[in-house]
Amino acid sequence: MLIYSIASSPGDNALSRLVRQYDAGKEVLLRKDAIHTTMMEQAAADRQLFAATPTDPAGPPLRNPESFNFGSPWNVSAGQGTADLSALSKYYEGKNKEAERERVDRFKKQKGSVYDL
Repeated sequence: MLIYSIASSPGDNALSRLVRQYDAGKEVLLRKDAIHTTMMEQAAADRQLFAATPTDPAGPPLRNPESFNFGSPWNVSAGQGTADLSALSKYYEGKNKEAERERVDRFKKQKGSVYDL
């Protein structure tokens, strides 16, 4: 009985205010959707416009082109860089082999400790 009296009363009642409250939110969402659709259509038109223009194969002029290199020259873990370090590793392997050979020779001749340089 109470619901019937609320729903049947003319004018501004609590139930109609509640419905209107959600209708206002729906209008806001419809306005946002319309704006978003317009922006997406404009972006698609701009993309087609720019896709048809010829481009420079070198790319656009850059303020600091070194930032687009493959690897950063700083903060690179050992062995993870892009440089070829095989010659450097051969050099140090040879140097270490020579130092080990001299150490063994000193040990054989008893001219000091095994680990003296």
